[in-house]
Amino acid sequence: MNNTDKDKHSISQNSDQHVDFSEDRKAEKEKGFIPSRVRYLRKKHKLKVDEICKYVDVARSTYTNYEQGHRTPPPDKMAKLAEILKTTPNYLSGYSDIEEPLNDNLRAILAATNLNWDGQKLTSQQKEQIANIISGYFQTISTK
Repeated sequence: MNNTDKDKHSISQNSDQHVDFSEDRKAEKEKGFIPSRVRYLRKKHKLKVDEICKYVDVARSTYTNYEQGHRTPPPDKMAKLAEILKTTPNYLSGYSDIEEPLNDNLRAILAATNLNWDGQKLTSQQKEQIANIISGYFQTISTK
């Protein structure tokens, strides 16, 4: 067996390892809604299911279906969910990784169309990463 054959053999042995993210991926494909984010934020903010149901104005079974990924909330319910969970509909939908609503200063950074770094225009993803860093920094210093 030459070195190339050994490399192919070791690759095929390692390819049997599999990490299952199917639940999150399934949810992401479903109109982008990510149920695990709803569940996480409910627990983070120590909210009861009944509190959320009352605020969003849905039956408990409907909310449970949202959280389990069996249903996707319509836009009006998504907005109410985001409100009570102190986040944005974009975060719940998987279009943003910024968990908390942005303050006006961070919103201005993201809205700037001509942000550059070393002469290169920043992408929306790079702007979002910068906003996450800034937001995290201010959260850290505000808790001291």
